[in-house]
Amino acid sequence: MDIFSTLQEEKPRLSPSETRIADILLNDFEFAVNASIIELAEKADVSPPTVTRFCRRLGCESFSDFKVQLARTAYVGMRYLKPEPKSTNPGDVAQDIITKAQNALFLLHRSLDLAAIELAAERLARADMIYAFGSGGNSSMIASELQ
Repeated sequence: MDIFSTLQEEKPRLSPSETRIADILLNDFEFAVNASIIELAEKADVSPPTVTRFCRRLGCESFSDFKVQLARTAYVGMRYLKPEPKSTNPGDVAQDIITKAQNALFLLHRSLDLAAIELAAERLARADMIYAFGSGGNSSMIASELQ
């Protein structure tokens, strides 16, 4: 689960209170990932139960689960946005990013459910019609290619 993707999907339907919490996540991520439920509620000027409802809206079971998902999202994103190479030499930075991307792909490959992929491929092959949609950038290009 990617908290930020879910947040983008839910944002138009958020209440004003939930929008304040979302704004904190988007504008002061460091605070949000380290804050307690009370600190986050106070900064957003909402009650702790509102924070809990917000977390559930994003698909988390609890505030604790929300914090885990938030930290996981941060870890995955920050590995590529803020690499920590041994030096600031462009070659070392590039190698660090590429190595981390390769490691992520390797872990993805190991976690693939090949039976589920095969089942999906079979269903797609038997489908009478398949629709592909994209919303800007690469997703539109890929949807166009699929058509």
